[in-house]
Amino acid sequence: EKRKRELSELKLEFLRLRTEVNQCSYQIRAEMQGCADQLRTELQGTATEFRAEQQVIAEQLRNEAQQMRLTSKQETQVLKQEVEQLAARHQQEAQQMHLTSQQETQVLKQEVEQFSAKHQKGVNSLEDRLAKEVAFQRQELELMSVGVQQAKADLHAELAQQAAAEHRQIDIVRALVSGLGSHELTVKLRVGRMLEKTLEPLDFQIPLWTGKCLLRLKPVRKIDKNRYQAGFDFVGMFWGLSEAYVTLGNSTSGNLESYTCSLRVDVLNLRTSSWIKVLEQGQREHMAGGALFGTHEALTAEEWKDAAGSDLTSADRKLTLRIVLSEIGLLRLSSTEVAAPCPHG
Repeated sequence: EKRKRELSELKLEFLRLRTEVNQCSYQIRAEMQGCADQLRTELQGTATEFRAEQQVIAEQLRNEAQQMRLTSKQETQVLKQEVEQLAARHQQEAQQMHLTSQQETQVLKQEVEQFSAKHQKGVNSLEDRLAKEVAFQRQELELMSVGVQQAKADLHAELAQQAAAEHRQIDIVRALVSGLGSHELTVKLRVGRMLEKTLEPLDFQIPLWTGKCLLRLKPVRKIDKNRYQAGFDFVGMFWGLSEAYVTLGNSTSGNLESYTCSLRVDVLNLRTSSWIKVLEQGQREHMAGGALFGTHEALTAEEWKDAAGSDLTSADRKLTLRIVLSEIGLLRLSSTEVAAPCPHG
């Protein structure tokens, strides 16, 4: 019986809760319906306002377009009037210029007639003056002929002096060459890291007292007794005369075709601060633009690092050379100028 009473109480509690739930559900539906109605009303008001604003904006745009059309018509009318006025003014100016041109033409005709009359009057006196001037010119020509003969003699003397001066300068060059004995030049070559990176030869033009020499550095690897290929066991060094020049008198076309000398090239060792002989040749003739002389084994790879610097990543490495030319002998000279005959009296 106790359980029955508890069940009855539970049923009553359940019914009460369900009633409350139904009431809450009804209230929620009513509130939701009210919110929906309110939102619908607000949306309708917003739509109405938006349509009204659209109509106002459309009316403003139509008014502005109408105003712009009116303004454009007015401006077009003003421009048309200005163009008509400009055309009328130009037409008036053209007529005025035509009248002025006619008047000026008439004046010119009168001046030409007056000038013709004056010219006709002066013809007779002019012929007399011309006859007198011809006689005077003949006298001047005779005097000028005498002056030309004197000028020819002076020119001949001047050319003879220039030829003597050129011979003296050639004698001076020969005397200087015979007394030089030797010629030494210290030069720095920017070698960078291209030699080790590309294994391609590097060519340098070095100025000397008679022209420019060509110095070639060539990385090689020895594969046989007298055979080499690209590599970096040795750095070869080769030397030759690339171009030569000398001035003969007042001429700028003198050429030095070749000269005979002995050669020695030393390289500065950066580690020991001492000079190392890398190339030495006895006396021989070097032609301008001719063959290069040297050796494939001028420097070993280790000697190259000591001379150019062991930092192989540096792009600013320099190689210091000392070039000594000695036993300078015969110089072969030539000139590209064509000699013309000298006047003689």
